Amino acid sequence: MIRLIRQSSIQKFVRPQPQSQLLLRFNSQKINFHKPDKAYSNERSDAADAAATILSELHDEKVHPNKATWLDALKQREKFQAEGKTLDSYSYIDPITTAVGEKTRSDSFSYLILPFKDDKWLCDAYINAFGRLRVGQLFQDLDALAGRIAYRHCSPAEPVNVTASVDRIYMIKKVDEITNYNFVLAGSVTWTGRSSMEITVKGYAFEEEEITHIENEESLSEENVFLSANFTFVARNPLTHKSFAINRLLPVNENDWIDYRRAESHNAKKKLMAKI
Repeated sequence: MIRLIRQSSIQKFVRPQPQSQLLLRFNSQKINFHKPDKAYSNERSDAADAAATILSELHDEKVHPNKATWLDALKQREKFQAEGKTLDSYSYIDPITTAVGEKTRSDSFSYLILPFKDDKWLCDAYINAFGRLRVGQLFQDLDALAGRIAYRHCSPAEPVNVTASVDRIYMIKKVDEITNYNFVLAGSVTWTGRSSMEITVKGYAFEEEEITHIENEESLSEENVFLSANFTFVARNPLTHKSFAINRLLPVNENDWIDYRRAESHNAKKKLMAKI
């Protein structure tokens, strides 16, 4: 027997409190869509397509309608195919500019705050049945944040940035009891080729302080690092479907150069191994 339950009753029992509601996996919104010009934002509308998991506060979805539905994107793809064209991305259909300039690591620096210690509802979304960290969930956020970083480095151009590989992930410390920590995921571009870039993202765990804003990478202490990951992204021209030349990275201090040379050596090794 099927029982009918009023919608208001369902909301009463299963809907989390508005101030703690998670909006980590919801659709991006229309305003400033896919233009993450700042290192961090509470607005989902500021998140790039690849970074739609960036943490945000509760928004009224009726006030800010979705950019497009899946059916809208599907119809657009069918329209392009009928014209003999290929649609790689519903949002990125014009690279805006092909001009190549120089950018520093601070230009692409981005971060994501995961206040597990301060927000029990957020913490609940990141633990498994045994109360430990769901690492796979965290890896999704790492890739999403890397997408935001890639977008900021390539701007003002808007190529289609694709995750080519996840090269190295190091779990430096064990942090199973995430209820005792506030996490920060932060990173930047550490090396660039003609159309590819290596992005380093680190995870930081803080036991005491409440974190609301981070100025730059230097303000994050290495002693709090529990995870380090390296991503390789490649840029593609949405019109020609060929490689897209991106901004060159300009190291400005000794640490930048150390990371740049290390990444350069690693990428040279990958190319050599591919020829064997």
